[in-house]
Parts: sequence; C-alpha cells; structure tokens
Amino acid sequence: MSNIFSFLKESTSKYPNKQYVIDKEKKYTYSEIYKKVNILAGLLFESGVKSGDRVFLYLDNSAQYIAAYFAILRCNAIIVPINKNASIDSIQYIIEDTLPICIISNEVFMLRLKGGINLNEMKVIDMDKVWESEKLHTEELSGRLLEDDDRPALLLYTSGTTRMPKGVTLTHKNLTANTVTIEDYLELTEADTLLLIIDFGNSYGNTLLLTHTKAGCEIIIENRVSYPFLILEQLYKTRATGFSTVGSHINILLKQEGLKDFHFKNLRYITFAGESTDFKDIQTIKELAPNLKVCVVYGQTEASPVLSYLESDLVLTKMGSIGKGIPGSELKVVTEDGMEAAAGEIGEIIAAGDNIMKEYWNNEEETRLVIKDGWLYTGDLAVKDEDGYIYFKGRKDDIIKYFGHRISPAEIEVAINSCNNVLESAVIGIEDHQGKKIKAVVVTKNGVACMEQINLHVRKLLPAFKRPHIIEFVEELPRTSNGKIKRSELRKRSLV
Repeated sequence: MSNIFSFLKESTSKYPNKQYVIDKEKKYTYSEIYKKVNILAGLLFESGVKSGDRVFLYLDNSAQYIAAYFAILRCNAIIVPINKNASIDSIQYIIEDTLPICIISNEVFMLRLKGGINLNEMKVIDMDKVWESEKLHTEELSGRLLEDDDRPALLLYTSGTTRMPKGVTLTHKNLTANTVTIEDYLELTEADTLLLIIDFGNSYGNTLLLTHTKAGCEIIIENRVSYPFLILEQLYKTRATGFSTVGSHINILLKQEGLKDFHFKNLRYITFAGESTDFKDIQTIKELAPNLKVCVVYGQTEASPVLSYLESDLVLTKMGSIGKGIPGSELKVVTEDGMEAAAGEIGEIIAAGDNIMKEYWNNEEETRLVIKDGWLYTGDLAVKDEDGYIYFKGRKDDIIKYFGHRISPAEIEVAINSCNNVLESAVIGIEDHQGKKIKAVVVTKNGVACMEQINLHVRKLLPAFKRPHIIEFVEELPRTSNGKIKRSELRKRSLV
C-alpha cells in the first residue's frame, strides 16, 4: 500500500534543511516546501476538497506548482494538470470531463481563461496570494492520509493530435512502480541536482518530479528552454548532475556555436525520451563527456510513462534501439494476428505491468481499444533484433506506405536533422496528382534555406525510396500542448 505523497514526506524527514528547489534564483529547502504543502492542504480541506475530488493545477513549472501538487495529494484528491499551452477548447473539454471542485493557478494564468471558460462553479485559489499570505502560518491540516495504492492520483490528458484528449488515469501504484524503477536505473541519490526543462504537466516532467523528490535530490527549474545556449550555460553554472530532454532538443543544443566539453563536465546522467535520437548526437555527447551515463528511454503517458530503456554501455553498440522493458514491465512486439513477431519482423509494441494505467477517465470504449487482456496496445510499431532489443519505427498512423515499403518518418527525420544547418524536421506521406510522395517540413538555423545541402546530405544516408521528394521550409513546426509534432496538421496543410 502506498501514497506518492510519502515521497516528499520521507525526503523531508531525512533531509529537512537540504536545498530542494531553486526557482528564479529563490531557494527552498525540503522543510520549507513541506510546510507550504501542509498549509495549502489545510486551505483545500477548508474549501471542501475531499478524497477523490479532482483539482485543476494550472501553473508554470515553479516551486508553487510543486507545493500545490503535493498539497492535492495530501487531501487524497486527484491532480489534473493543465498544460500551459493547452487551447481554451481543450481546457473546457477537460473541465466538463472531470468536473473539478477547484483550480489552483495565479493571476497571469487565469487571465488566459477569462472570457473563454466559465469558472463560476469552481473555487479559484490564487497561489501568488496564498504563497505570501500571513494565513499560511496559521492554517491547521486535518484529514487522514489514505494509502490505497489503487486509487487514482493523477489524470494526465493526452495531447490530442487528431481528436479531443483522453484522460489517462494513473494510480498511486502506477506512479510508484515507475518511480522506483527509474530511481534505481539512474542510481539517484540526495547528492544529485537536476536541471529541469520539461513541463511538470507532461508525463515525462511528472516522473522527473517524483523520482528526484523521492531520492532527496535538488531540482533547478529552468523555463527558458527556447534559448538553447542559455541551457548549455546553465548546465555548467549550476553544476547540475542530471538533465533530461528529447532527441530533437539535444540536436539543437549540440549545434550551438561555442559548445564546449565543459558544458557537460558536471553531468553524471542524461536521459532522452519522446522520440528517436540521432546516433551521431549520442556519439558527440560521449566524446564531450566520456564518463556520462547516457540513457535512451521510451514510453507513453498510459505507462506512467517509461516502458523501456537502453543501458548506457550499449548506446553505441545498439544504435537506434530503445532497449528492453524496464524491471516489472513486460514488452512484446506482436503482429496484426496477435502473434509475437520474429526478429526483424515489424509489429506493434504491447506492454503489461504495474505501471500501466487504470483506464481512460469516463471512457470505457477507448479503454477497451487499448487495454486487452491486461496488455496495453501502444499503437507504436517496432522490430526486435536477435538479442531481444527493440527498435522503434513510428506510430501506426504515421508510418508512410510508399510502393510496398513501410517507412518510419523518424528514420528520415534523424537523417535530415544531422545536416549542419537543420534544427529540426517533420516527415509525412502525402498524395497529389502525381501519386504518393514523401514530404519533409524543415526548420533551419537562422531561417536560411538549404535545399541542395539537405538533398546531398540525405543521399549519403538513405536509400532512394526513403528520400523526401518535397522539402518545405518553415519557421516552426506545429505542436500539441505536450510538445509533440502535429503531423496530422502538416498533412492537412499539404492538402490545401
């Protein structure tokens, strides 16, 4: 039996005066945050928040977010984080789906909702006022902490690339299973310091918060992710030992002028997740920091989120692999008839384990489509090699079928992104009056187009049938509120 509130409670007991959070140069110890958590929880109890109630959390990454997150858990309620980039339509949908009793936010974020969202039936708690209020020091906490690990703790809404988002229901057991495994393979200790750039409202960011809190680490919040060289400087200046990002972002970091080995010299571990990572980028990082623990991970929100990881000592020999299932999670690659795929045969990744979600909130039909006989059907295609290592090939809906070939967009994107003048790209399949074609949508350094350079570069890396027929240059790629590329929107644009 467990309650993930215990992660903060136990770390505060062990390290009360240890630095926990640095937010805009303000420093907070574990005991200081814990005090704010308990006082805010008392305010939530006074406001009528009960066990099982849903509470909206609409804030940027901050010490306030962390305090609110654990305060909701202290009330035995369910956290519903709202991504700061979510559309008004999505937020309204989530309100109607979850019927939250209150929303924890601040004046800046609430301005985004005024005029578009009806908040009359929800109590609004302004964290800016609560944070500095004298009342913080007088409120008393009441209520017993429940330790039923099958209770929902968190509702994370999927990004909704093609339709309205679904509420992934994660229990205390789901989140505990994932947290314990990640803490173990990263070998986290209280001596570690994380430079955090991933949104807490994202499943990846959420697991970083839980793992590093449980281990008693220090978390440095950095929200200026759109300034890549600043991130590099912060890695050095803060003496961070840990850093987590996605493949496309590390590609951008490594293309910054002035990149030096000292930017990575303090790091002990780095993790990549969310998409394929260019093998050359991993080589570059290993050259800059030979002793750095590099972990390639794969997962889904529905899995709390990590499903597999590739051991650091294999990242150069198992090029492109997402590894094997994490301890406590079983992964298979199965064909359309449900049989386990042979080595080299493409199939869908399915997974089972304590980290797999309970259900989609209020959506039995969608739940039945992805949870079958205890297995999560991920919708991701992959192949296994003879040693059982898995190689991600892309989403079912994104695979490009071109004259009998099933082509992974990620493979083409990695090739394009390795071009010196390219920051990031997205590849889609389209069809015009001349037939089926592969199209690449590309963001370049300083907006400088380089059609010939890309074509020459890609010819060296890809066979003819995988090379893009069309290259379009844009200033930025469309993304979901969780930061995923909206290929569906790119396909719609190409039909116009």
